[in-house]
Amino acid sequence: MRVAAVAFPLRPFRDFADFAAEFRGHAGKAAKAGARLVVFPEYVAGGLLGIDRRWSVWEEPLLALARAVARDLKLFVLAGTHPWREGRRLVNRAHLVAPDGGAVAQDKLHLTPWEKTWKLSAGRVLTPIDLPGVRVAILTCYDVEFPAACRAAARAGADLLLVPSWTDDRQGHCRVRYCAHAR
Repeated sequence: MRVAAVAFPLRPFRDFADFAAEFRGHAGKAAKAGARLVVFPEYVAGGLLGIDRRWSVWEEPLLALARAVARDLKLFVLAGTHPWREGRRLVNRAHLVAPDGGAVAQDKLHLTPWEKTWKLSAGRVLTPIDLPGVRVAILTCYDVEFPAACRAAARAGADLLLVPSWTDDRQGHCRVRYCAHAR
């Protein structure tokens, strides 16, 4: 399975349509290059906070966009991550959307210190996902730095780790990149 990873810009967007055009454009390039799975980064919708700072406003529109893109382009879309309300908890959640519109959620298991200041809660379960010919596990950014999480993915039969990430400096980028490479 050919996989494309998107370096999505963290910039202000005029409106959701502007964001959606950027998202769709990257997915379209991936599909045109022969990808069957496209991976967007952690906190992909961060640029929308200039429009409305409430993360919850963007939960459903982001998932609906990912579903539409997956269906239209016949791609599997890992729609990055986004803070998501789960009952009384707020989690950093990734959705992997299939071309038929079905979606599987994976919450980040290990939170960074600044995510804890946002009152995010860590995920509790790692869920491997079967795609055509490959079983994947989603380990968001910091998760991949913990060997036990990677070992759990391997024991669950994962052939491929998907690691959407967001870092604010080169050191963080290199740490996540090299940990993912090592795993």
